[in-house]
Amino acid sequence: MKIKRVYGIYFSPGGNTEEICKRAAKEIAFRLNSGCEFIDFTLPEGRKRISEEGVKGARRFGADELAVFGVPAYEGRVPDKILPFIRELFSGADTPCAALVSYGNRSRGYSLKELISVLGEKGFKCFAGASVCASHAFPEKLGEGRPDALDIEKLLAFSGKCAEYIEGNDALPESCIKDPAYLSHKATLEKTYLRPAPSEFYLGGELFFSAHAEDAPEIEKNAVPEAVLFDLDGTLWDPTAAVTSTWNEVFSEKGESLRLERDEVKALMGMRMEEIAEKLFPERDEEERNSLLYECGLREIAYLSERGGELYPKLKETLEKLRSMGLRLGIISNCQEKYIGGFLKVHELGYIFEDYEESGRTGLSKGMNIRLVMDRRGMGNAVYVGDTERDGEAAREAGLCFIHAGYGLGRAEKADAVLSEIAALPDLLKHLYNIE
Repeated sequence: MKIKRVYGIYFSPGGNTEEICKRAAKEIAFRLNSGCEFIDFTLPEGRKRISEEGVKGARRFGADELAVFGVPAYEGRVPDKILPFIRELFSGADTPCAALVSYGNRSRGYSLKELISVLGEKGFKCFAGASVCASHAFPEKLGEGRPDALDIEKLLAFSGKCAEYIEGNDALPESCIKDPAYLSHKATLEKTYLRPAPSEFYLGGELFFSAHAEDAPEIEKNAVPEAVLFDLDGTLWDPTAAVTSTWNEVFSEKGESLRLERDEVKALMGMRMEEIAEKLFPERDEEERNSLLYECGLREIAYLSERGGELYPKLKETLEKLRSMGLRLGIISNCQEKYIGGFLKVHELGYIFEDYEESGRTGLSKGMNIRLVMDRRGMGNAVYVGDTERDGEAAREAGLCFIHAGYGLGRAEKADAVLSEIAALPDLLKHLYNIE
């Protein structure tokens, strides 16, 4: 099914529902290579605008559009004041839809089922839905800090699966929840102070993901991996010559006195751009220094996308050998958005890697991005290969075995195994896991 545009539609007095809805809509649009637009019907002026711009007072959506609806739950229900707005302002024509409900760590109740039912009456096919825990609007300690990084990781993985589902299915189910009597838990106030409530994600009639579920399965670290996930800088290539040159060009053009040596750049590899900006320009305000590093990143990507970097010896042969062993490959880096895409394009390696993720795109930690790729691709177990202690911390955050790329740019004190060269990886994995 081809989707030309994705819409994030939300009622969000406190801002949590808006964040959840926008995150999901943007990720689905990104994965579908579609346009994305947001519609806020929280305030009267927003609702008036929708009515005036619509047909007979309602905004209508077609079968080649996708709607992501987000509303809050109050006492386990969609508030009575919201339902008439949905009925009056929006109409679909077998329009694919993802229904999202945020709730304050107490009870989801019938809210998701109720939202799906109302949207179904209005011509939307809710093939996907989620109830996402968020901080409560009144007791501050309820759901404090939610949605957290784990909730967002699962939300992004779920959104990627929604896009995949749409692309692979022309016929959609009427509802993402099979059980017509669906009713989630009703936790007591006392219990919710003691433990976080789960976020749950449904797709095609099944519970697909959970975050903070009590019975969430643990990754068996010593199990034979089905995937090898890599850091990029200092693990697959060395871009430091290009980075040094392009960043110094930007510094010169901006009248900055700072000039970096290649060894200084090597010491920065593995850090997020915001962290590098703070380290290089601690006296500047955050917006100014981040803007400067953003320009450095753009110049760097343009250069590397055209000329490439220094690949480590026998990289392509090694990656192809890993694939021939039945291993799935991916890249997760703390780099800026479009950086990995440039690497894959200039060195013609896109066909080898199944997926990748960048902290500059998701805003998540590397460990969460590792989990995001694994969830999105349904990977049961993996190993992570990187060259810095931060890579090791990310692997441990994700619950994976960490293999240190000892030939790379950084150091790591805690590793499950060490590589002297990338070409030795296939034999190391055979030795560690008895892979034939």
